[in-house]
Amino acid sequence: MGDSPVVVAAVYVAAVALIVTGLAKLRDPVPTALALNLVGLPSRRPWVWGLAAVELVVGVAVTVHLSPITAGALGFLYLSFTVFLFGAIRAGASCGCIGGADHPPGWLHVALDLAAAVAGFAAAMAH
Repeated sequence: MGDSPVVVAAVYVAAVALIVTGLAKLRDPVPTALALNLVGLPSRRPWVWGLAAVELVVGVAVTVHLSPITAGALGFLYLSFTVFLFGAIRAGASCGCIGGADHPPGWLHVALDLAAAVAGFAAAMAH
């Protein structure tokens, strides 16, 4: 399952999404900082920039070389995002994913992040 073309494609799409969202957080950290603050997590700009850097590193690493480590890191990030989204929905916060406009998370967002996490872990186990 983890080496199926669908899983691998999902992992690459999720990796590109990490690159896009990481760049957005670097450009405008305020929406993410506000979302993190509303759910009680560290929210200073250096934290957001650190998160953005991790997203970029993992996203680029997966696109350059899909391995158990890179796929597992992607799975862990998306699982973390899934847990965060539950808190964001409960707090009525934006997801803070892409900066700029306010994007309230919904259950589809939770499902997509969870699917990306599962794909990452499946790919990690297959490689």
